[in-house]
Amino acid sequence: MRPFIEIPAADGTAEAIVARPDDDQAHPGVLLWMDAIGLRPRIEEMADRIASWGYTVLAPNVFYRSGTVDELEPTTDLRE
Repeated sequence: MRPFIEIPAADGTAEAIVARPDDDQAHPGVLLWMDAIGLRPRIEEMADRIASWGYTVLAPNVFYRSGTVDELEPTTDLRE
Protein backbone atom coordinates (compact mmCIF):
# COMPACT_ATOMS: atom_id res chain seq x y z
CA MET A 1 0.00 0.00 0.00
CA ARG A 2 1.06 3.58 -0.56
CA PRO A 3 2.12 5.68 2.43
CA PHE A 4 -0.73 7.12 4.45
CA ILE A 5 -1.22 10.81 4.98
CA GLU A 6 -1.86 11.90 8.56
CA ILE A 7 -4.80 14.11 9.48
CA PRO A 8 -4.76 15.90 12.86
CA ALA A 9 -8.04 15.18 14.64
CA ALA A 10 -9.59 16.07 17.97
CA ASP A 11 -8.56 12.78 19.61
CA GLY A 12 -5.26 12.09 17.85
CA THR A 13 -4.07 11.55 14.30
CA ALA A 14 -6.09 9.72 11.64
CA GLU A 15 -4.25 7.95 8.85
CA ALA A 16 -5.81 8.17 5.40
CA ILE A 17 -5.39 7.07 1.81
CA VAL A 18 -5.53 9.75 -0.90
CA ALA A 19 -6.02 8.83 -4.55
CA ARG A 20 -5.99 11.33 -7.40
CA PRO A 21 -6.41 11.26 -11.18
CA ASP A 22 -3.19 11.20 -13.21
CA ASP A 23 -3.22 14.89 -14.14
CA ASP A 24 -2.46 18.15 -12.35
CA GLN A 25 -5.97 19.58 -12.56
CA ALA A 26 -8.47 20.26 -9.79
CA HIS A 27 -11.14 17.55 -9.35
CA PRO A 28 -14.24 17.14 -7.21
CA GLY A 29 -13.68 15.22 -3.99
CA VAL A 30 -15.12 11.96 -2.72
CA LEU A 31 -15.01 10.71 0.87
CA LEU A 32 -14.66 6.90 0.78
CA TRP A 33 -15.93 5.50 4.06
CA MET A 34 -14.14 2.27 4.95
CA ASP A 35 -16.01 -0.77 6.18
CA ALA A 36 -15.59 -2.56 9.50
CA ILE A 37 -12.39 -4.33 8.41
CA GLY A 38 -10.51 -1.03 8.04
CA LEU A 39 -8.06 0.47 5.58
CA ARG A 40 -6.44 -2.24 3.51
CA PRO A 41 -5.32 -2.88 -0.08
CA ARG A 42 -8.92 -3.43 -1.25
CA ILE A 43 -9.94 0.05 -0.05
CA GLU A 44 -6.91 1.48 -1.83
CA GLU A 45 -7.98 -0.32 -5.04
CA MET A 46 -11.48 1.13 -4.70
CA ALA A 47 -10.07 4.63 -4.15
CA ASP A 48 -7.86 4.27 -7.23
CA ARG A 49 -10.83 3.13 -9.33
CA ILE A 50 -12.92 6.13 -8.26
CA ALA A 51 -9.94 8.44 -8.94
CA SER A 52 -9.73 7.03 -12.47
CA TRP A 53 -13.25 8.41 -13.02
CA GLY A 54 -11.98 11.95 -12.35
CA TYR A 55 -12.27 12.40 -8.58
CA THR A 56 -9.87 13.08 -5.73
CA VAL A 57 -10.60 10.44 -3.08
CA LEU A 58 -9.95 10.52 0.67
CA ALA A 59 -10.35 7.29 2.67
CA PRO A 60 -9.65 7.98 6.37
CA ASN A 61 -9.13 5.48 9.17
CA VAL A 62 -12.39 6.20 11.01
CA PHE A 63 -11.29 3.94 13.88
CA TYR A 64 -8.17 6.02 14.62
CA ARG A 65 -9.25 6.49 18.25
CA SER A 66 -8.77 2.73 18.77
CA GLY A 67 -5.36 2.53 17.08
CA THR A 68 -3.38 2.80 13.89
CA VAL A 69 -4.16 0.86 10.74
CA ASP A 70 -1.39 -1.62 11.58
CA GLU A 71 -2.58 -2.06 15.17
CA LEU A 72 -6.17 -2.72 14.06
CA GLU A 73 -5.35 -5.14 11.23
CA PRO A 74 -7.24 -8.44 11.67
CA THR A 75 -5.01 -11.28 12.86
CA THR A 76 -7.21 -14.09 11.50
CA ASP A 77 -8.76 -14.91 8.16
CA LEU A 78 -12.19 -13.25 8.27
CA ARG A 79 -13.55 -15.40 5.42
CA GLU A 80 -13.92 -18.41 7.72
